[in-house]
Amino acid sequence: MNYTSGHFQFAATDLSNHVSCNHLTQLNRKVALEELKKPKWYDPSIEVLIKRGQEHEKAYVQFLKDKGLQVVDLQTKGVNKVIEAMRAGADVIVVGNAIEKDVTLINEIADAVHHSSQNSKVSS
Repeated sequence: MNYTSGHFQFAATDLSNHVSCNHLTQLNRKVALEELKKPKWYDPSIEVLIKRGQEHEKAYVQFLKDKGLQVVDLQTKGVNKVIEAMRAGADVIVVGNAIEKDVTLINEIADAVHHSSQNSKVSS
């Protein structure tokens, strides 16, 4: 959950967290408003989960490539590169956790898709 320009921005994780624990939502809201500091803790099992997640994602992307799909990896690229890949007709665009790092990215991509589909309807 982020709070910028007078508006809250939510990720799917925020919804999942809210369903599990309403109190957590209130704590995250206070952190977003900078009324509380986010607690810092380290759990070594997190490193194992991160590694397993990365290995799973890498294997799945390879699976898609092996199926013959055109896969474009844009994990470290900006929204313009994502839009270019969409316009070029990529079957799969890998953005990794870029959307979690910048929650506005999903809105930019959605706007680009909507704008692109509107333009293709006009030119058809």
